[in-house]
Amino acid sequence: MAHLASRISFLFLGKLLRTSDIKRHKGDRPFAEYKNIIKKYFKIKKIRGLFPTCPIISILTLKIPSKVVWLHKIYNSILAIPSISFQNIYICRK
Repeated sequence: MAHLASRISFLFLGKLLRTSDIKRHKGDRPFAEYKNIIKKYFKIKKIRGLFPTCPIISILTLKIPSKVVWLHKIYNSILAIPSISFQNIYICRK
């Protein structure tokens, strides 16, 4: 998980602060970096966010999963915004 300053930046700006060289952490990139890399080689048709990062709901899901599973399902479908999601699906064409 990112350091506190990066999390705060993500909360307000939707992007993480990079604290290390990309070459040292090749697979650890923010959404915008992945999107730019993919756009170089493919035409992006659609992007779907998976697991939006909502700290309060995430904590509730960890603490009492059986009681908030319905809430988790709702926010996963409504708040699936790619720039704030933990993972994304890119539908592309060559």
